[in-house]
This record gives sequence, C-alpha cells and structure tokens, in this order.
Amino acid sequence: STELCFQGWPQLINAYVSAQKMWSPHRDLYEIEREFCAAVYGNRNADAVMQVYTAAEKYVHPDRFNAFIPETDCLPLEFGTGAYNQELRTALDGGKGVQFDLSPLPKFTLATDAPTLWAILMRRLSAISVFSEAQERIAAAKANHAAQKELQQIVDDAVKCAEPFEIDL
Repeated sequence: STELCFQGWPQLINAYVSAQKMWSPHRDLYEIEREFCAAVYGNRNADAVMQVYTAAEKYVHPDRFNAFIPETDCLPLEFGTGAYNQELRTALDGGKGVQFDLSPLPKFTLATDAPTLWAILMRRLSAISVFSEAQERIAAAKANHAAQKELQQIVDDAVKCAEPFEIDL
C-alpha cells in the first residue's frame, strides 16, 4: 500500500515501493522491498530486515485499519494465531543479529539514521508480538471456558509487558 501512515513499518519503504511500481509496474514486490532494505540497512542485513518487515506487515488488517485497506486487498488475518506468533518470534530473534557498519554509508539518504529506524521497527514488532501472544492465550482460555477474571489477567499482563513499547503504540 502507498499510504504514508503506520503500517507496522516506518513509512519510507511505502514511498519507495510506490515510486518503483509507478516506474515499472510489473517489477516484483519482494525484489523492490529487498532492494530498499539492502540500500538502507546494508546487504548483509537485508534478509533479516525483510523477515521483520514481512511479519510486521501481516498485522495490517481492516479490523485494525478499516479506513485504509479494503479487506479484499489485505493479507489474511493471522494476528493471535500460533503460526503468526512463531513467525514473530523467529523474526525478532533474527532481527537481533542486525549490525550496522556505517562504512560505507547507506545508499539512501534518509532524515533518520538506519539504526534509529531499525530500533523503531523492532519495538513495533515487539509490541505486536506481545498482543498477538495475548490474543492466542485469550482464545485458548475462552475455549477452556475461563472466567472473566482470568481473561482480564491475560490482558493486564500484556499491557504490562508492552510498557517498554508505549511510545510506539
């Protein structure tokens, strides 16, 4: 999508993808996204960044962003599922290995440096992970006929776990 709004990712990639797609509409989306990641975060980091980006982008769904993306144009709803939570954990673990070497300088000049953008993305994905894991626990608790107090405790625990990411919520 081309909006310059939060979509789990600092908005810069959306502008880049839009420009590339307008220039060459048949170009592969993954190729464009990876090109951006390599240019901003370094080629050795591009695959880990793509994994984090892909996991973050799956959070976008009409039940959370109803004015931006029609349901027919978005990815399937995965938030709160075991498979998505495993993908989030894998992406976050892979993201911990990203290291920046500012020599040579990034190929793109941005208003914010790559390490700061990366920290934002990792915090956003961490926050998504906290609440997706909580959603999975709530679904399991409801299936076991949990009391409202137990469900509320899951929510309260998630809110507490998400406190370090409050700036990104």
